[in-house]
Amino acid sequence: MEDITGILSYEASSRQAMIACLTDGNSETFWETGEEDKNRPRYVTIHCDIRSYKATLLTVYVDNIRDEGYRTCSVTVITAESDGRRRKIHSECLDHQFIGWIKCCILGLNSVQVIFRGNDPSLRIRQLRVFGTSTALDVLSTQCFTNRSFLKPSPSHQLLFNANQDDAFAVFQAIAAQAFSDEFSQEENGTLRQQVLDLLFSRIQLQPLQTFVCSHMISALEREVSSLREKAKRNYSYVCGLMEMLLKICGSRQGLEVVQCQVLETIECLSKLFTPSAVDCVNFTRNLLILITKVITLQIRDKMTRSLTSACLATHMTSVPTYWRIDRAVSTDIAYLAKQLLKNLSEGLLNEYWTIPVRTEIANEIMNLTSLNITHSYDGDNSGRIATDATDESASDEPNSSDFSEFINTSDSRSRMLKMENFGLP
Repeated sequence: MEDITGILSYEASSRQAMIACLTDGNSETFWETGEEDKNRPRYVTIHCDIRSYKATLLTVYVDNIRDEGYRTCSVTVITAESDGRRRKIHSECLDHQFIGWIKCCILGLNSVQVIFRGNDPSLRIRQLRVFGTSTALDVLSTQCFTNRSFLKPSPSHQLLFNANQDDAFAVFQAIAAQAFSDEFSQEENGTLRQQVLDLLFSRIQLQPLQTFVCSHMISALEREVSSLREKAKRNYSYVCGLMEMLLKICGSRQGLEVVQCQVLETIECLSKLFTPSAVDCVNFTRNLLILITKVITLQIRDKMTRSLTSACLATHMTSVPTYWRIDRAVSTDIAYLAKQLLKNLSEGLLNEYWTIPVRTEIANEIMNLTSLNITHSYDGDNSGRIATDATDESASDEPNSSDFSEFINTSDSRSRMLKMENFGLP
C-alpha cells in the first residue's frame, strides 16, 4: 500500500483551512473544531473517488493526553449507500488517556465521513492518513516489484533485502545510531536519521530507548531464526544484517548493561531451539562462568601481618585471554542472570539435551578449582604463608570442603557430581 493522503480531497464541518494541518504528516499540528460545531456533529468527509488509486485503509491519530480540554470520546466512520442510506463502518470509544491510531478498512468506498464526539466545547485531531493500492501498474513496474520482492537464496555474507526488509533495516539502523553510537550512520540514510532524531526530542531517557531498540531487534532475530529453522524462508540476508548490528551494539560502551541483558535473554531463547552439538559446549559454559567470576571478590589474608586485602579478576589476573574482556565491567544483576541461565540449562528447564553437557562442564571446572593449592609455601627468603579465603555471599548451597575432599578421594567423583542437583548455582 502507498500513502495517498495528499491526492485526496477533504471537507470539514468547520475550519476548512486547518485541514492541511491534519494531512501534513506532522503530529505537532492538529485540526481543531470551531465555535459553529458546538451543537452539531463534528466530522471530516473524505472523497476517495480517484482513478489511479483504490483507497484501502483509513487511519486517524488522537492524543487525548496532550490535548487536555479538547479530548475525543468516540470516532465513527460512516458511508452513504446508493439509495441514500448511511451505513456505519466502524465505531470506537476512546479513553480519556488514549494515544494512538484508529484504523478502519475503506476498501471499495468512494466517500467516507469520520464523525468525532467529545465532552469538551472543542476537540482536536492530530493526524489523518489514507493508504491505497495503485490500479495502473504497468508491466515494467510490476516486473521491478517482482524482482525486488522475491529474492533468490543468497550466501549469508550478501545482504540483499526485499522492499519491506530494506525499510525495516533502515529504521533499525537509524534508531540504533541515536541510541548507541554514530558508527551505524550512513550518508544515504541522512534524512531518515534526522526524522528519527526529531521524534526522539532528547536523550534524557536513553536507557529505556536502548532497551526498546534491543528488544525489538531481538524479537526480529528470533522470528528470522525460527523461520530459517522451519525452512519457511531460505534467504539469510536479513538475519545476518541484524546480527551485524547487534555485534556493533555489543562493541559499544554505551548502554552496556542493557546489551548484556538482551544477549543473555537471546541465548536463553536460542538454547530452546538448538542442541549442544551445534555449539562448542566447553567454551559456551566457560564464557558464562566468566561473567559470574567477574563479580566475585576474594579476601586475601596475610598470616604474618594479619592483614586482609581484596582481590578480583580484573586486578589480579595476568595474561588472560582477550575474549574474557576484563575491561568490560559486569554488574551483579548480569552475573545473577548468567547463573540462573546455567542453572536452568543444567536442570533441563529450557532443553533437556543441555542437561548432561552443561553439568559435565561445570563439574570439570569445579574439579579444576579443587586441584589448586589453597596455601602456598615460600622459600627461605620469603618465610611465611599466605592463605586465601574465598566466599560468595549468595553461595549458601555450594558443596562444602568435606564434599570436595570426598570428590577428590573417589575415582567416580565426576559422575557423582553430575548426579547432584546443585553445582554452586543456587
